[in-house]
Amino acid sequence: MTINFPRDPKYVPEKMSLNLHLRSETGRALEHRSALTPTTTKALINAGYKVNVERSPQRIFDDEEFEKVGATLVEENSWPNAPEDHIIIGLKELPVETCESVDAGRLHTL
Repeated sequence: MTINFPRDPKYVPEKMSLNLHLRSETGRALEHRSALTPTTTKALINAGYKVNVERSPQRIFDDEEFEKVGATLVEENSWPNAPEDHIIIGLKELPVETCESVDAGRLHTL
């Protein structure tokens, strides 16, 4: 299966950020899901996106799998300090107080 993320303006708006930041999912001991896989990350990078992946001790995919496909590994819980043009991606809801300093338009929970 091939994943294609076209850069055509009708699919990717001109002002849309091409910087993604995958949060580490922590807090639930038995939770190992990830909003991105290494395969999807590679497809996004090939389409021109820059993908930062927070290191995670419990994600189903090893950090090195993301690094191997071209993602940049960043420190766990660094998303609140990510640059303004980064879109934050994650699975879990976040406590309101954690998000107060982050523009809600940048947070995407799957």
